[in-house]
Amino acid sequence: MDIRLPSHLAISAHNFRTVAVPLALRPGERLAAEVVARTASGQFVLDLGGRRVLAETQLPLMIGERLQLLVAATLPKPQLKLVAASNPALVTALALRHALPRQVPLTEALQAFKTISAQENLPSLVRNSLQALLTSLPERSALTQVDTLQAAVRTSGLFAEALTKASLQNIEPLPPHDHPQPDLKTRLLALAASLEIAQTSTSAAPQTASAPNRTAVHTQEAGLVTTESIAENTDPVPRLAEKTNAALARIILQQLASLPKPEEQTLTWHVEIPFRDGEHLQSLNLTITGERQSQSRSDMSWPWTVDLEIAPPALGRLRVKLVLQGTKISSYFWTETKATLHLLEDQIAALADRFHAVGLEPEHIQAVGELEVGTKLASVTFGPLLDEKT
Repeated sequence: MDIRLPSHLAISAHNFRTVAVPLALRPGERLAAEVVARTASGQFVLDLGGRRVLAETQLPLMIGERLQLLVAATLPKPQLKLVAASNPALVTALALRHALPRQVPLTEALQAFKTISAQENLPSLVRNSLQALLTSLPERSALTQVDTLQAAVRTSGLFAEALTKASLQNIEPLPPHDHPQPDLKTRLLALAASLEIAQTSTSAAPQTASAPNRTAVHTQEAGLVTTESIAENTDPVPRLAEKTNAALARIILQQLASLPKPEEQTLTWHVEIPFRDGEHLQSLNLTITGERQSQSRSDMSWPWTVDLEIAPPALGRLRVKLVLQGTKISSYFWTETKATLHLLEDQIAALADRFHAVGLEPEHIQAVGELEVGTKLASVTFGPLLDEKT
């Protein structure tokens, strides 16, 4: 987000009287600033190491806020970019603005990973990181097991920082089978690091002309240039880096959306779990909601809600809503086709028996109806995080 300054305007540190003095700023320079006042016209007064200047921005700055700024441009007006801030709400808004335009669904990024992993000209360090990530994804059949599903939620990337902190604080050495596996975000960061090393090595190496791909030349002469033939002669590292950053942005958005919101009485977690389904890569989208613990609720029966979105082969998109309160559970289904809806209706009694078998009391189990065409279930909402002018 930009912060603009008048080109020759500063404010006296003593009496806030406007004086005309030049601002000696250099592009790329980093500045430490503090928000000291806000004017009636909505501008902010920033203290830049003893120099107080007026600034125009749409960012929700707070008095006393400490900022790290980068000089992005000096002409026609000095333009500063926010690098870091001490206000958690501002940090969250900044991270959201950075991640939102870059993110793509994990299935899209992972499918690109799989395609690129087959290319022979991939650096070995990158290939190893990429293969470790792809082979770590659970199989679809494994997600039907409670332990495996719990592990998949834990290693989805949503809790990456919390898992790292817990691991660092654990002084007792863990048995080998208890060592936590790297989560998806950690593996993506490792892949991003290997890509950065590969890109640095490539830029440092002398550039030599490579022989053209014979298949690509032949097909071009025949007027049949294909994406595959061009891809064989293209460096895969830049595209892989782009998709890696997009996948990381996706997880960051889910983390931002899952942050507790002071004004709400519920806690919500948005989880996307990629998995392998034969030769295909798919994802399971979960939205888990629970009430905050309240002193007025001592019965320990706070309701929990899970929204599940899947697309099983031959069944189409399927949405499931589970509501658990104490030992009572309700389940609702929406499907894309009437045929799938009828199949679910035939299995309601069997599902009720399974709930009973694990100690749950089914209240409502209902195949509700069909999904509207074009309904997007895996949307992530951010509430007030986007309630700003851009």
